[in-house]
Amino acid sequence: MIDFEISFAFHWCCIPVCLIIVCKIWYCRDVYFW
Repeated sequence: MIDFEISFAFHWCCIPVCLIIVCKIWYCRDVYFW
């Protein structure tokens, strides 16, 4: 379930909202470097 949540967050926060630096760095980094 965790993998699904991470994939979901990464896909919906980092891919489409790539322009948002806060989301890309804060969220992406936190999720990617889990």
